[in-house]
Amino acid sequence: MSDLNWSEIISNVRKRNFSPFLQPIYKAAFRILPHKGNNVLEEDWDYLIVLDACRYDIFEQVNTIEGSLEKKTSVASTTPEWLEKTFSGFYEDLVYVSANPHVSDTGMDSTLNPNEHFSDYYLPFLREDCKEFGVVVPEGVSEDARKAISNNPDKKAVFHYMQPHAPYIGDKKLDGSLYELYSDGVSREELRKAYRDNLERVLDEVEDLIEDLEGKIVVTADHGEMLGEKGVYAHGRGLYLKELVEVPWLVIEKDEKRESGTSTSLKEDQDYNEEDIKDQLANLGYGE
Repeated sequence: MSDLNWSEIISNVRKRNFSPFLQPIYKAAFRILPHKGNNVLEEDWDYLIVLDACRYDIFEQVNTIEGSLEKKTSVASTTPEWLEKTFSGFYEDLVYVSANPHVSDTGMDSTLNPNEHFSDYYLPFLREDCKEFGVVVPEGVSEDARKAISNNPDKKAVFHYMQPHAPYIGDKKLDGSLYELYSDGVSREELRKAYRDNLERVLDEVEDLIEDLEGKIVVTADHGEMLGEKGVYAHGRGLYLKELVEVPWLVIEKDEKRESGTSTSLKEDQDYNEEDIKDQLANLGYGE
């Protein structure tokens, strides 16, 4: 008992922040209960737009992009788990654009090395010219998405945006991971406002990108986010609460996807700083 940090425990209880105590209990229950979600590779699409940590209910409230919206169940409750469960092989017909550092060819211990899974890929998180609070802004992802389309007009593509995941760069700006922000005294109402603003910012950019796409486009998420429901904040692996696994599946049907041309080049070589990438992961709330 002497090893317990009682000041931290008392502080969390006073803030009604029960995440450190409740998450292990929920995870233990989900180890007993089976979880099976929808693998996105088993669905029909030409372009898959992934919003990181986007929950279905708030997406439904703020989305203005026209299309057919339904609710899907994600296979995972964190990005690393989603990547592992989704991309097990090599996909010659698939290009990946990722703002999330868990997709990385830098030689670090990333979750997914794109060299081993995709015919071409782009990593905007390595670019210093499109960051705010150390996270890739939506415009940076769209810029690389358009490069990917131009170089690979005959292939399918995944565009993985970082928002609405914290840090929050919408109208309500908050720097830091969601759990850190709440622990530092930011109220639940402020966090929900910042989360919605982050989602609205990325959806504005996604809507612009969709104007340049053809074929069948799907907007979805790798997982959701806890914003105080059931006493939990942020997200954790193996934590299959509905707010974490219920994700949007917005289908936009446009003209038939073009099928001409070949890939003219692979991604441009990009310099990277290993410590900077570790800082990005930490700022996103990833401890691993």
